[in-house]
Amino acid sequence: MTRHTKYLVEVSFFIIFLVLLPFLTIIPLQSDTESRSPLALDKKVLAFYYSWYGNSTNYTDPVNNITDFTETGWSHWNGTITDHPELGAYDSCDPNLIKSHFSMAEYAGIDGFICSWWGINHYTDISFKDLLTVANNVSPSLNLTIYYESYQDRLLSLSMPERENVIVNELNYILETYSSDNYFLKVNNIPVIFIYLTYTSPFSLWNNVVERVKSEHSCYIIGDINPSPSVRDEVVQIFDGIHSYNPGLYLYFQQLFTGSSDWNVAPLYVSMAQTAHFHNKLYAATVIPGYNDTVARPNGFTVDRNGMQTYDTLWQTAIQASADWILITSFNEWHEGTEIESSVEYHDTYLNRTQYWTTLFHSGL
Repeated sequence: MTRHTKYLVEVSFFIIFLVLLPFLTIIPLQSDTESRSPLALDKKVLAFYYSWYGNSTNYTDPVNNITDFTETGWSHWNGTITDHPELGAYDSCDPNLIKSHFSMAEYAGIDGFICSWWGINHYTDISFKDLLTVANNVSPSLNLTIYYESYQDRLLSLSMPERENVIVNELNYILETYSSDNYFLKVNNIPVIFIYLTYTSPFSLWNNVVERVKSEHSCYIIGDINPSPSVRDEVVQIFDGIHSYNPGLYLYFQQLFTGSSDWNVAPLYVSMAQTAHFHNKLYAATVIPGYNDTVARPNGFTVDRNGMQTYDTLWQTAIQASADWILITSFNEWHEGTEIESSVEYHDTYLNRTQYWTTLFHSGL
């Protein structure tokens, strides 16, 4: 299944979430003064990053260990983007492009990229190697990790035992291939990996996956969970931390159901933070500048940026909810219009605003 299909999955989960929303804030939980996950001791701001773009230039350079997965073909610049990068239709394997992205992220105070990853020898695997190669050449102040895309036809078509084995093997591959790199994201020298849409496979599968991977490798695994009280406690106990990739759908349906342009995610963020902290796990809250996938998907939707209002409100809500880390969706997901990278439409407005919020968050004020 693709990210187009997962829209319907998220809709069904969100309807359940709306029904249960009134109960989110009445769960008795521990106070913030009690112990936290070791992950929470170092405040981080990470941005979801997409290295699946390609153009007609071949950037392959064996001498400098760069492989261009598209060579002279185009990838993802297919007329389905919402906004337009100021750098043009770039190639994710272009070392100069990677350096520019590192510089933008450093300027904005971002501590690392969570890079979408779709499988061994997939082009996102190739481009992740390029990202690490360039990082080791230019020594940026940020780190890189993997966003394991668990919602794919190649996985969902398998039996549960087969799916479990493939996921375990691929997570072991990631850790064995990349985690020793100086620029792979680590906390206390322990590598950190994120997993997308965990709630589309049984929790028992993820429990087995995490146990098997950790039996071979010391690591932290942060799961993308459905924000519903009926499942949250169970999944939190499996992972080292929790997050939800994109709050856009929840904002959209709040507006749709209430008939108002207003939305409020504070009860959700507070409840998720309290539940994570109750289990001594990390809570990473997600912020978006806005959302618009109507160009890419016939059943798409929009959450207006409203200037800076959407971005500012989500940042403020995340900080007030005592989030341990902040995740930005996204640095450069151009199809869904969530990018903060410099664009023709907004220039560096969102990089500047991100710098303001990261400074505030890192300072602990």
